[in-house]
Amino acid sequence: MLAKRLVAHEDTVREQLTAEGRELLGREVVLSQDPYSCPKSFDPRFKLDPRVACKDKWRRIEMLGRLKEFQEAYREAWEAFKAGVKDVVFPAGTYWMVRHAGCAAASPG
Repeated sequence: MLAKRLVAHEDTVREQLTAEGRELLGREVVLSQDPYSCPKSFDPRFKLDPRVACKDKWRRIEMLGRLKEFQEAYREAWEAFKAGVKDVVFPAGTYWMVRHAGCAAASPG
């Protein structure tokens, strides 16, 4: 019964995707793929950095400056933490060290 419902659901999804001009691979095609294969082509690299992508040139320059400041403050806090200073304050926006290492982060603003 489950197999029949799955086939019916796949058929419904396949019809919806076909109407949108897309295609559902299906179980057989997915299982026939080599799990160790990789793409033969590569995406272009070294284009826009998605952390600072912006159409406004001056805002992008400002954001790059703020990112650099964050990275420098983070590096300084990280070095202090590695040296054994456990009450170091990381810059606002730090997630992992606050969440998993119990460190403090500066308040935004």
